[in-house]
Amino acid sequence: MKVKEKDNGFTIETDDNEFIGEVTYVYVDGTYRLNHTYVDASFQGQGYARTLVDLVCEKARKEKRGVVPLCSYADRLFEQEFDKYNDLINK
Repeated sequence: MKVKEKDNGFTIETDDNEFIGEVTYVYVDGTYRLNHTYVDASFQGQGYARTLVDLVCEKARKEKRGVVPLCSYADRLFEQEFDKYNDLINK
């Protein structure tokens, strides 16, 4: 798997350059606002969406920034695993 950072998010691909998925954000007032998470249907259910969200969260933690989960997937993940993501909310 290959991870590529873009100006507004991350993409992941197979080692053969096949697109797996992406996460995008808007950076506003010191927070990463996750607005889109997408995984191609052929790769769904394998943890790639979580990996994408976690890439943004790792970036935010390193930069001591917050994350606002606006897309439905990220919002649900933050609710289900509150203890894992709580430190990023309201920074």
